[in-house]
Amino acid sequence: MREFIGGCWRLAFLDDMVCRHELDGVMVKGGPVVFPPKKESIPYRFELFLEMYAEDTPEEWEKIYRQTWKRAKALRGK
Repeated sequence: MREFIGGCWRLAFLDDMVCRHELDGVMVKGGPVVFPPKKESIPYRFELFLEMYAEDTPEEWEKIYRQTWKRAKALRGK
């Protein structure tokens, strides 16, 4: 359980970073995508991921985390 909670924090941080980078400069309905401050966004994502992935198996969770890590790692090259 402790690993899952820590993983959700790491996933929240990675997901926030990836989304901010991927959506930077994107326009929706004539305006730019705007994110809340990280101090609000990351805890929100953490709670969301706790809820979303609570029923997943460790293998399913690992796959989700690995995919997000790959997206974050790919940003380093940009």
